[in-house]
Amino acid sequence: MSKQLPERANLEHLKKQARDLLEALSRSESDAVETVARYFPSQHKVGLNDAQLVIAREYGFENWVKLKDHVEKPSSSVVEQFRHAVDESDLDTARSLWSTHREVLQRDIVCALRAGDAGAIGTMGEGNPVFANQAIPPHDQPPLHYVCFSQLVKLPEFEAGLVETARILIQSGANPSTIVQRDWGPESALYGAAGVLNHPGLTKVLLDAGARTDDGEALYHSSDHPGRHECTRLILEAGVNQTDLDWCFKHQLDHDSLEGIKLFLDHGADPNDPRARTALSHAILRGQSLEVLQLLVERGADLEAQDEDGTTPYAMARRLGNLEVAELLVNLGARPELTARDEILAAAADGDMDRVRALATANPEAVGEITDHGRQPNDGLTGGLSGQALHNMARLGHIKGLQALLDLGLDIDLVNQWNETALHWASVAGRPEAIRLLLERGARTDIEESNFKSDAFGWLCWGSQNWNEKHGDYPKAARAFLDFGFDPGKGRTAAPDLMAVWA
Repeated sequence: MSKQLPERANLEHLKKQARDLLEALSRSESDAVETVARYFPSQHKVGLNDAQLVIAREYGFENWVKLKDHVEKPSSSVVEQFRHAVDESDLDTARSLWSTHREVLQRDIVCALRAGDAGAIGTMGEGNPVFANQAIPPHDQPPLHYVCFSQLVKLPEFEAGLVETARILIQSGANPSTIVQRDWGPESALYGAAGVLNHPGLTKVLLDAGARTDDGEALYHSSDHPGRHECTRLILEAGVNQTDLDWCFKHQLDHDSLEGIKLFLDHGADPNDPRARTALSHAILRGQSLEVLQLLVERGADLEAQDEDGTTPYAMARRLGNLEVAELLVNLGARPELTARDEILAAAADGDMDRVRALATANPEAVGEITDHGRQPNDGLTGGLSGQALHNMARLGHIKGLQALLDLGLDIDLVNQWNETALHWASVAGRPEAIRLLLERGARTDIEESNFKSDAFGWLCWGSQNWNEKHGDYPKAARAFLDFGFDPGKGRTAAPDLMAVWA
């Protein structure tokens, strides 16, 4: 019967076994003589190659070469564990596996790329443009993508190797601008480096090699990392077309970062770009500070510029019930003028139902305009980057305003152009009181938005990890869903304190 080969067999150890067998045979030790006799006649002069053959046969292999190939072949279980750990950002597990099984893992091309094993990658394909640009499973993407999306760059022991591996691939002919089409949109290596990992070293290697900055994702998502602006700065310095610059500037205004906002303005962002809404209106919508609003005006933001639906910054502030901002705008020179529609919405935001009723009675056409717009999936009230009116009251947790709009007759399940509801927006911002109100009033929990096919509870889970809402209470928001009998089901991921609510 063959001996059992250890699960983590080491080739050097097996070679030593062959040498030990040969030495024992030279001393005529009975066990060695008996073992060799099973494979060679007594008169045969046994050498090292013969001893290796004996070791191979003892373990059930036809010859030493087949034993060697088996030992050197990467263990599929270890490889899959490492790949999965990196894909899931389980850095502790990935680090442990690499430390324990490095010789095995570095022979797998994907593992070597993920770990930034520059030596192994150099041996595999340095100077080979075919290798540097081929689509490699399991993600069917070129080597550079595996490197530039590797979360292991967050660990000091992998960081330099990943940057060097990216440099080797580019020197070998890798296209730094290759786009991989995914179901959810295009992915470039620059998006991975700057938008996902937000790593200046990888970002600089790509930009120095001429990576295009118009992929629609890299600059946009480089601003998603609070307090870290180096990747954004590198992309802006490399040059960005005006359309992308202005669009990404508005996304920067989604975040509380005066430094990041100044960075975009210093590189030519237009505060009066009218798409969806102007920068000033967007900043008001996203709750930016008075300091930021004043900065935008100082940098040329037009106080009277209208959004696509005709809303001025002053009207935006009043729609949101933000009287402090409205006062600032007037002090800076804005005209305190509102349309009949905005008068009603402002009164609703103030929670003044008596005034809402009086205005509605006096302006039935304006009420019709509001409720009719509320039934249209791509209108000025609910369209745009994050919705307006009902959606904004839900996102802000503005209970009186939310109640007033519902009492005015807006459909509780009205959707914007991305099929998002007020419940989605209350959930992503972690607003438990708004969620309870919406559920009490009959809001549906099964509506899925069109971008990621997620229901409102899915937005709650995502928001708990990514939204950075200072005033949100995600565990309490989750309990609001559960109190109304909602079943989260299995397979959802969220912040640990949120998972603890229903796990």
